[in-house]
Amino acid sequence: MSDLATWLLQLVNDYGYIGAFLASLIGNLTVIIPTPYAFIITALGTSLDPNILGVVCGLGATIGELSAYYLGRAGRVALNDDQKRRVDIVKKLLEKYGAWILIVFAVTPLPDDLILLPMGIMKYDTKKIVATLFIGKTILALILAYAGHYSVGFISTTYESYGYAGIALTLAAMTAIVAFMLKYDWEKLAERL
Repeated sequence: MSDLATWLLQLVNDYGYIGAFLASLIGNLTVIIPTPYAFIITALGTSLDPNILGVVCGLGATIGELSAYYLGRAGRVALNDDQKRRVDIVKKLLEKYGAWILIVFAVTPLPDDLILLPMGIMKYDTKKIVATLFIGKTILALILAYAGHYSVGFISTTYESYGYAGIALTLAAMTAIVAFMLKYDWEKLAERL
Protein backbone atom coordinates (compact mmCIF):
# COMPACT_ATOMS: atom_id res chain seq x y z
CA MET A 1 0.00 0.00 0.00
CA SER A 2 1.33 3.47 -0.85
CA ASP A 3 2.22 6.03 1.81
CA LEU A 4 -0.76 8.14 0.72
CA ALA A 5 -3.15 5.20 1.07
CA THR A 6 -1.72 4.38 4.48
CA TRP A 7 -2.10 8.00 5.59
CA LEU A 8 -5.70 8.20 4.29
CA LEU A 9 -6.59 4.93 6.00
CA GLN A 10 -5.10 6.19 9.27
CA LEU A 11 -7.11 9.41 8.89
CA VAL A 12 -10.29 7.36 8.61
CA ASN A 13 -9.35 5.10 11.51
CA ASP A 14 -8.76 8.15 13.72
CA TYR A 15 -11.83 10.17 12.69
CA GLY A 16 -14.45 7.69 11.38
CA TYR A 17 -16.98 9.23 9.01
CA ILE A 18 -15.27 12.64 9.12
CA GLY A 19 -12.04 10.90 8.13
CA ALA A 20 -13.89 9.07 5.32
CA PHE A 21 -15.21 12.43 4.08
CA LEU A 22 -11.71 13.92 4.14
CA ALA A 23 -10.17 10.87 2.45
CA SER A 24 -12.75 11.11 -0.35
CA LEU A 25 -12.23 14.84 -0.69
CA ILE A 26 -8.43 14.48 -0.85
CA GLY A 27 -8.71 11.43 -3.11
CA ASN A 28 -10.65 13.47 -5.66
CA LEU A 29 -8.94 16.83 -5.18
CA THR A 30 -6.06 16.14 -7.50
CA VAL A 31 -6.63 16.65 -11.19
CA ILE A 32 -3.91 14.34 -12.49
CA ILE A 33 -2.50 12.14 -9.72
CA PRO A 34 -4.71 9.12 -8.94
CA THR A 35 -5.20 8.36 -5.25
CA PRO A 36 -6.50 5.14 -3.74
CA TYR A 37 -9.58 6.51 -2.00
CA ALA A 38 -11.79 3.81 -3.60
CA PHE A 39 -9.79 1.16 -1.77
CA ILE A 40 -10.40 3.00 1.50
CA ILE A 41 -14.17 3.23 0.94
CA THR A 42 -14.29 -0.47 0.18
CA ALA A 43 -12.21 -1.30 3.25
CA LEU A 44 -14.40 0.89 5.45
CA GLY A 45 -17.50 -0.86 4.17
CA THR A 46 -16.39 -3.82 6.27
CA SER A 47 -16.81 -1.88 9.53
CA LEU A 48 -18.94 1.25 8.97
CA ASP A 49 -22.57 1.59 7.88
CA PRO A 50 -22.40 1.44 4.05
CA ASN A 51 -25.34 3.85 3.59
CA ILE A 52 -23.86 6.62 5.73
CA LEU A 53 -20.40 5.92 4.34
CA GLY A 54 -21.69 6.17 0.75
CA VAL A 55 -23.33 9.55 1.29
CA VAL A 56 -20.42 10.98 3.30
CA CYS A 57 -17.86 9.83 0.73
CA GLY A 58 -20.07 10.95 -2.16
CA LEU A 59 -20.14 14.45 -0.69
CA GLY A 60 -16.38 14.51 -0.11
CA ALA A 61 -15.68 13.22 -3.63
CA THR A 62 -18.02 15.81 -5.13
CA ILE A 63 -16.28 18.69 -3.39
CA GLY A 64 -12.87 17.31 -4.35
CA GLU A 65 -13.78 16.84 -8.02
CA LEU A 66 -14.86 20.47 -8.29
CA SER A 67 -11.14 21.34 -8.41
CA ALA A 68 -10.97 20.15 -12.04
CA TYR A 69 -14.11 22.09 -12.94
CA TYR A 70 -12.78 25.33 -11.44
CA LEU A 71 -9.38 24.78 -13.01
CA GLY A 72 -11.18 24.68 -16.37
CA ARG A 73 -13.11 27.85 -15.52
CA ALA A 74 -9.86 29.60 -14.66
CA GLY A 75 -8.31 28.37 -17.93
CA ARG A 76 -11.06 30.00 -19.99
CA VAL A 77 -9.31 33.37 -19.67
CA ALA A 78 -6.48 32.04 -21.86
CA LEU A 79 -8.83 31.46 -24.81
CA ASN A 80 -9.18 33.87 -27.69
CA ASP A 81 -12.61 35.01 -28.88
CA ASP A 82 -12.85 32.37 -31.63
CA GLN A 83 -12.03 29.58 -29.19
CA LYS A 84 -14.58 30.92 -26.68
CA ARG A 85 -17.23 30.95 -29.42
CA ARG A 86 -16.46 27.31 -30.28
CA VAL A 87 -16.56 26.32 -26.64
CA ASP A 88 -19.94 28.01 -26.23
CA ILE A 89 -21.28 25.99 -29.17
CA VAL A 90 -20.13 22.78 -27.46
CA LYS A 91 -21.90 23.97 -24.32
CA LYS A 92 -25.17 24.29 -26.23
CA LEU A 93 -24.72 20.75 -27.59
CA LEU A 94 -24.15 19.44 -24.06
CA GLU A 95 -27.15 21.16 -22.49
CA LYS A 96 -29.36 18.13 -23.11
CA TYR A 97 -27.00 15.27 -22.24
CA GLY A 98 -24.09 16.83 -20.34
CA ALA A 99 -25.43 15.87 -16.92
CA TRP A 100 -25.90 12.25 -17.98
CA ILE A 101 -22.41 12.10 -19.43
CA LEU A 102 -20.99 13.43 -16.17
CA ILE A 103 -22.95 10.89 -14.09
CA VAL A 104 -21.51 8.08 -16.23
CA PHE A 105 -17.99 9.41 -15.62
CA ALA A 106 -18.67 9.85 -11.88
CA VAL A 107 -20.04 6.32 -11.38
CA THR A 108 -17.45 4.48 -13.46
CA PRO A 109 -13.66 4.29 -13.22
CA LEU A 110 -13.42 6.83 -16.06
CA PRO A 111 -11.43 9.87 -14.88
CA ASP A 112 -13.96 12.62 -14.17
CA ASP A 113 -11.33 15.26 -14.84
CA LEU A 114 -11.50 14.39 -18.54
CA ILE A 115 -15.02 15.83 -18.69
CA LEU A 116 -14.92 18.32 -15.79
CA LEU A 117 -12.03 20.37 -17.16
CA PRO A 118 -13.75 21.01 -20.51
CA MET A 119 -17.08 21.65 -18.73
CA GLY A 120 -15.31 24.26 -16.62
CA ILE A 121 -13.84 25.88 -19.72
CA MET A 122 -17.32 26.14 -21.24
CA LYS A 123 -18.79 27.46 -17.97
CA TYR A 124 -21.28 24.60 -17.74
CA ASP A 125 -23.92 25.26 -15.06
CA THR A 126 -22.26 24.85 -11.64
CA LYS A 127 -25.48 23.67 -9.97
CA LYS A 128 -25.82 20.87 -12.54
CA ILE A 129 -22.17 19.94 -12.03
CA VAL A 130 -22.58 19.70 -8.24
CA ALA A 131 -25.88 17.79 -8.43
CA THR A 132 -24.71 15.26 -11.02
CA LEU A 133 -21.34 14.76 -9.35
CA PHE A 134 -23.04 14.15 -6.01
CA ILE A 135 -25.45 11.62 -7.53
CA GLY A 136 -22.72 9.79 -9.43
CA LYS A 137 -20.09 9.85 -6.68
CA THR A 138 -22.63 8.74 -4.06
CA ILE A 139 -23.71 5.81 -6.23
CA LEU A 140 -20.05 4.85 -6.72
CA ALA A 141 -19.30 5.20 -3.00
CA LEU A 142 -22.36 3.10 -2.10
CA ILE A 143 -21.27 0.38 -4.53
CA LEU A 144 -17.76 0.40 -3.05
CA ALA A 145 -19.03 0.46 0.54
CA TYR A 146 -21.38 -2.47 -0.10
CA ALA A 147 -18.65 -4.35 -1.97
CA GLY A 148 -16.53 -4.09 1.17
CA HIS A 149 -19.47 -4.89 3.39
CA TYR A 150 -20.26 -8.11 1.55
CA SER A 151 -16.84 -9.19 0.36
CA VAL A 152 -13.78 -8.52 2.46
CA GLY A 153 -11.58 -10.52 0.08
CA PHE A 154 -12.64 -8.24 -2.74
CA ILE A 155 -10.72 -5.36 -1.16
CA SER A 156 -7.17 -6.52 -1.54
CA THR A 157 -7.44 -7.84 -5.10
CA THR A 158 -9.51 -5.16 -6.82
CA TYR A 159 -7.83 -1.79 -6.31
CA GLU A 160 -4.26 -0.97 -7.19
CA SER A 161 -2.51 2.29 -7.84
CA TYR A 162 -1.86 3.07 -11.51
CA GLY A 163 1.47 4.76 -10.82
CA TYR A 164 3.22 6.97 -13.35
CA ALA A 165 1.63 5.26 -16.35
CA GLY A 166 -1.85 6.23 -15.11
CA ILE A 167 -0.74 9.81 -14.51
CA ALA A 168 0.73 10.05 -18.03
CA LEU A 169 -2.35 8.51 -19.68
CA THR A 170 -4.75 10.78 -17.77
CA LEU A 171 -2.74 13.88 -18.66
CA ALA A 172 -2.49 12.87 -22.33
CA ALA A 173 -6.22 12.10 -22.59
CA MET A 174 -7.16 15.37 -20.87
CA THR A 175 -4.89 17.35 -23.18
CA ALA A 176 -6.28 15.59 -26.27
CA ILE A 177 -9.90 16.24 -25.27
CA VAL A 178 -9.31 19.93 -24.55
CA ALA A 179 -7.31 20.33 -27.80
CA PHE A 180 -10.03 18.57 -29.79
CA MET A 181 -12.73 20.70 -28.17
CA LEU A 182 -10.88 23.89 -29.10
CA LYS A 183 -9.95 22.86 -32.65
CA TYR A 184 -13.13 21.14 -33.85
CA ASP A 185 -15.63 23.27 -35.78
CA TRP A 186 -18.62 22.80 -33.47
CA GLU A 187 -20.64 25.36 -35.38
CA LYS A 188 -20.91 23.01 -38.39
CA LEU A 189 -22.00 20.14 -36.14
CA ALA A 190 -24.59 22.36 -34.47
CA GLU A 191 -25.95 23.40 -37.87
CA ARG A 192 -26.26 19.74 -38.95
CA LEU A 193 -28.09 18.82 -35.75
